[in-house]
Amino acid sequence: SLPRAFHSLAVSSVVPAAAIESMEFVPSNFDARFGDATGGVILLHPAQLRREAVHGYGRLDLLGAGAMASGPLKKGAYLVAAQRGWLDAVLGMVEQVDPTLNLLMPRYYDYQAFFEYPVGARGTIAARALGAGDRIQARILDPDASELRAVTGLEVVSQFHRVDLSYRVRHGAWSFWLTPSFRFERSGSRFELTGDHAIRDDVVFSFRSEASRPVSRSVSVLVGADVEALAGEDVGVAN
Repeated sequence: SLPRAFHSLAVSSVVPAAAIESMEFVPSNFDARFGDATGGVILLHPAQLRREAVHGYGRLDLLGAGAMASGPLKKGAYLVAAQRGWLDAVLGMVEQVDPTLNLLMPRYYDYQAFFEYPVGARGTIAARALGAGDRIQARILDPDASELRAVTGLEVVSQFHRVDLSYRVRHGAWSFWLTPSFRFERSGSRFELTGDHAIRDDVVFSFRSEASRPVSRSVSVLVGADVEALAGEDVGVAN
């Protein structure tokens, strides 16, 4: 699972559209694999990696820059993508003109690296690494300065990094899936004027196994098990 599908202020999606095959919103009545989530689940189905040729694109504009490339790698396939936003730098130039403006300055980045490789006649192994980071600064006029100068009143930070391994194989009518994963998350806020801050780090390790088979054209059976271990630490507290 991903902590969020979009960057702060919804300026961009965390995963580029080229890496997504489809998106599905399940408002309720979702199965147990999604744990104790409430309020619905958004399913992002990754795109099938292309093996016939190398494809890619690049982007450069006022909001930021990004690039994506995918293609074959021996018998397997890969996809790599990344983007970096610099709207805060653009708004910083506006602030230089008029430091009395109260501005929200977002900065964000994300990256993805996917790899798939066939194993045997019916198996596939996949590795995925992806992450994203956001920082929003609320800029205000410095109340203690003798001249007009903007300072950061509040800064909100959030980031996550995730690595997944996946092994799928078919044996007769049965399909089996094993997937361990590791995730690191950091979130919190800083009040620059007072020096108060609260930052929390979380490390999550999870493992899921599934076995499924069709019973008829419209009915199938799926059994699975999940294990999750969580460790958290407050690395910053209020003064």
